[in-house]
Amino acid sequence: MLQLPIETDRLKLRRHQPDDRDAFVKLVCDKRFFAHLSVPEWQRTPDGAREVFDTIVQSYETEEPVWGLTVADRASDAFLGTVALHPIPFGEALEVFYAIVPRRWGEGLATEALSALLLSVPDKAFVALTSPANEGSKRVALRAGMTDDGIHQPLGGPERHRFVRSPIDT
Repeated sequence: MLQLPIETDRLKLRRHQPDDRDAFVKLVCDKRFFAHLSVPEWQRTPDGAREVFDTIVQSYETEEPVWGLTVADRASDAFLGTVALHPIPFGEALEVFYAIVPRRWGEGLATEALSALLLSVPDKAFVALTSPANEGSKRVALRAGMTDDGIHQPLGGPERHRFVRSPIDT
């Protein structure tokens, strides 16, 4: 499905590599990372974050890989964040997720990464869900070309602000 790496002027989206593990764990355990997410408590710990990272990496060679990717600096290959996509149960769309290390917030890196990811799979519909209070994440979705679909509350879940992108006719 994805042709990797996906490159932009500043970034490279690629599979996670062992050298990314510590930076991934640091990001996932940062309170600013999960402040607006419904991340299970166990995943917010170093052991839980390492387990998530290892599960993603191990899935790459299976028939159903988890498309969790590193957002790396194109020049240095340094870890800057992560993007992910996965099928939505009972739907035709792919849900996208994006996060950049806090020290690089405000530089447009999340928008650049998400835009590149969306363009790499033009024939699919996408959905991004964020906390209604997460203004930064909402701006990223809009700047990446997604459309505001309003506030939704999944059955049994918290309210989420939903953004969508329809398949692009190719």
